Amino acid sequence: METWLIPASPMIFKYKEAFHEDGYIDWAQHNNYSLGDIVYLYVSAPEKQIEFKCIIQKVNLTNSQATIKEKYWVDKSAFRRALEKNRYIRIHLLKELSGDIFTYEYLIRHGYLKGSVRGPQRVFGNFEAFLEAHSKQ
Repeated sequence: METWLIPASPMIFKYKEAFHEDGYIDWAQHNNYSLGDIVYLYVSAPEKQIEFKCIIQKVNLTNSQATIKEKYWVDKSAFRRALEKNRYIRIHLLKELSGDIFTYEYLIRHGYLKGSVRGPQRVFGNFEAFLEAHSKQ
């Protein structure tokens, strides 16, 4: 089982609304994720913090198997591009996170991040231990 940090833009998608209404999001799959992997979503500006802890429930979903709801998409051109993808993962919300310790500034200051979160990245070592300790159910 791996732990991932994935960037999420509120200018593209309404993550909080989707999680509150459906409990999960089907996300374009760009890496080789596994069932049970933990995903932390880093929500970019203006929030600039880790806001969601999720677990991967399904991998390698096809376009016809994935649930892609237009109502959650702020950027309609990104929605149309999402419909063209051929592999998805289903991430199920485990917990919403809040607090200064999840902000970009805190994570940079304490050495957990080296710079902007621009793409999916594996999390391990001290950063993984920190996230697990501060996001317990």
